[in-house]
Amino acid sequence: MMCELIDSFSAVLPLCSPNIQREFLIPRLATIGVSNSTIQNKTKRRDITERLVNAYKAILCSYITPDTIEHYVIPGLQALSTDCQEVLPDKQQTIEVMLREVMAKISP
Repeated sequence: MMCELIDSFSAVLPLCSPNIQREFLIPRLATIGVSNSTIQNKTKRRDITERLVNAYKAILCSYITPDTIEHYVIPGLQALSTDCQEVLPDKQQTIEVMLREVMAKISP
């Protein structure tokens, strides 16, 4: 069920207003990303990690406020980076690039 939820968020995220993205979708995806590391089943964890990578790609295609980046996107990507190291190493470089991109957006 979590995979379907993430897929739905990814699909609607670019179509939603910035307020919905900022106040609902992005914080929920960050929470899912942080909690994903607690999943014991490696297959399920890998599936969720893969879908989260796609969701964060959708997030980065949208306008995101610096505050949202700092409070939700960066922590979510950091958690996703840890998960990728363990269950989806072929996506690790993608996450590192995304992290650099969002860090650059909030750097003075």
